[in-house]
Amino acid sequence: MHHPIREHPSVKLDEKDKAILRQLEMDARQPLSKIAKDVGLSKEVVNYRIKAMIRNKVIELFITPYNYTRMGYFQSKLLVKFMNFNDAFEKKLLSFLKDVKHIYWITHCSGDYDIQLIFQTRTMLQLEQSFFAFLNEFSKNITKRHFSIISKKYNLRHNCIYDDKIDMIDIAEFYDKTEMPPETDFEIMKLLKRNCRMPATEIAKNLKITPATVSARIKSMVKSRWIKGFFIRINLPLIGYYVYNIFYKFKNMDDETEKSIMNYLCSRKDVGYIGKMIGGWDFDIELQVRNEYDLHRKLNEINSRLHSNIHDYTYLFTVKKYPLYTSEI
Repeated sequence: MHHPIREHPSVKLDEKDKAILRQLEMDARQPLSKIAKDVGLSKEVVNYRIKAMIRNKVIELFITPYNYTRMGYFQSKLLVKFMNFNDAFEKKLLSFLKDVKHIYWITHCSGDYDIQLIFQTRTMLQLEQSFFAFLNEFSKNITKRHFSIISKKYNLRHNCIYDDKIDMIDIAEFYDKTEMPPETDFEIMKLLKRNCRMPATEIAKNLKITPATVSARIKSMVKSRWIKGFFIRINLPLIGYYVYNIFYKFKNMDDETEKSIMNYLCSRKDVGYIGKMIGGWDFDIELQVRNEYDLHRKLNEINSRLHSNIHDYTYLFTVKKYPLYTSEI
């Protein structure tokens, strides 16, 4: 399977840029003065470099992952292959999907499927309505599809960039009992969701409360794990890294085997995400690589380690991520 990806990055980062990104990956809400002290630059230079990385789209988003499974929400993934995925069809697809509720994530892929679509819903009825709205519109164009529920996911960092691995993992899994946060906390979370560096003064103005209240509520939500941290999303292809999703089906998936696989994958610097699935595939792994040679070398490492338990696998190259988000939280 050939994917024409660039060998050279279009944006070059120096060591100070990488050091700033590393600090933002650990806590994207920390003040500029702390980042400046840790990376050995002035606050003004750090601010300038961050703005430059936003302007050239290296930094895509400042995100706040919150504990959506504790609220009773769950995510599911739909992989779809179309008869003829071209520019005209892509435009039609996106135009339709912007009016479909509960879409959390969508990417265009190259490989066995054309798109990956993630729904985030709180009830099976919500999922059914969104799923069949899509299916009824495009069923005649679909050659194959694969649906699964994400039962557990591990979000790691962009460790492929750094010399030293950041050992921070955001784990999302189902709860026996669910609950919603207090209303004010929930409104703060929604504002922080797509911009975790939003100042407390701006949040306070939006919600008509004091900045001190905002700061106290954020601190409390972090402590109680309603908010799981403050991170950034990095545009890896711009700096010379590319993303593949590797889907595995294993012969055996008891608790001990799952723990062993998770520990091994989490130890790797090139794995950015691991999803455990209920459906045809058992695991979905995001692998960050330099080129096709690097992909096959790393796949060989992983498959050699897990070979005795692999029943089947396939992989998709992420061509692009679409800026489409219709989820209610």
